[in-house]
Amino acid sequence: MALEVRTREAFPIDWAMTQNNLGNAYLERITDQKAQNLEDAIACYQLALSVFTREAFPIDWAMTQNNLGNAYSERITDQKAQNLEEAFA
Repeated sequence: MALEVRTREAFPIDWAMTQNNLGNAYLERITDQKAQNLEDAIACYQLALSVFTREAFPIDWAMTQNNLGNAYSERITDQKAQNLEEAFA
């Protein structure tokens, strides 16, 4: 619901932070399918990184990269080795 107000166009920084927080919620979610929750978390983090660039927001970028790495390290789908390489990246 927050994303209805915190749109990327009107409030890009708040939108990105909300995407990051939503990713955290998906990462910790215990209902529904774990694999899908992880995919949703990864998607949210990647969206946040479209605003939180290393140059413009280095601290937020690093935090979101860390969260993305955690999600990839827990990822169930695809190849485990590839997921770990994504986590390292």
